[in-house]
Order: sequence, then structure tokens, then C-alpha cells
Amino acid sequence: MAATNEWNKGLWDCFNKIGIQSFCCTAITEYNTTVKVGYRYGKLACALCFVSRMVLCLLFVVFGYFLLCVPLHEIEWQNPLTNPTSLALIIFDIFFVISFLRHIVSLEIRSRIRRRRGIQGTTGRDLCVLCCCMPCAINQEYNEALVMIDEQRSTLVTNEIPSDGNENL
Repeated sequence: MAATNEWNKGLWDCFNKIGIQSFCCTAITEYNTTVKVGYRYGKLACALCFVSRMVLCLLFVVFGYFLLCVPLHEIEWQNPLTNPTSLALIIFDIFFVISFLRHIVSLEIRSRIRRRRGIQGTTGRDLCVLCCCMPCAINQEYNEALVMIDEQRSTLVTNEIPSDGNENL
């Protein structure tokens, strides 16, 4: 594999055919990337992505319910299950823990691709990229995984071609 010291696609080149999938359903793109790279925790990455999205949706539902459907004077503020503040904090804590675990797995995937391809960078920079725009980072990783697969295929093809054209006759 040729080390390029740079990512094949820029971080903001995420508006290609896979880029839309990266924004709408990052779990699928991240799972496909882990399969192509050979990372054995691909299902964990996909599950963490899916669960974090579901918990976030639950957080929006709880806020929406309390903001739109329940008058403030009817809320029992002492009961943590009916107090919108404490319920939202509990759900947010769950979301935070799951998102933290997801970022750790995504960071490992990104670091593994960077090491295998000889791309310059640091773990801190990878973490910043993942925190600022995770769908673009996942798309960038997926494009790099595609390049890795293409290089492996071309290496296999060139190794199978005989050196003398008369050997096939």
C-alpha cells in the first residue's frame, strides 16, 4: 500500500454519493467502513450509533411532550419521573455516555485507517474532527477504505499476471 500522508478526500468533500448516507444514517456507513477495514467491532459501532440516535429522539419527545402538552402548573416538581428537568437530565446522561462510547469506537476506526495508510495526524486532531463533524469524518474514512480495497485488488491482479506472455499459450 502506498502511503500518501494525506487523506484521499478532504473532510469537506462529503457531498458525494455516500455523503448523503453519511448524514442520514451514519450507522450504516460506519459499519461498512469497519467491514472494509477489518475492524472487528463494526457491529458495536453500528449499534452505538443507532442507540445514541434513538436516545436523542427520546430526549426530543420528552421535551416536546412537556413543552407542548403539559401545563407547567400541573407538573409535580418533586417526583423525578414527572419533573421534566430531572427526566431530561437522566435521558441526556444516557445519551452522553452512549455518545462518548461511540466517539471512542469511531476514534479507534479513524486512527486505524490513518496508521494503515500512513496519514499524518494525531489522536487529538482525530477527536476534534469527529466532534465537529462526525458525518463528514465517517464519509472521509469510508472513501479511504474504498481506496484501500481498490489498492488491494490491484495488487492481487498484478501479482497474478505472469511475467512472460508465452506462459498462457
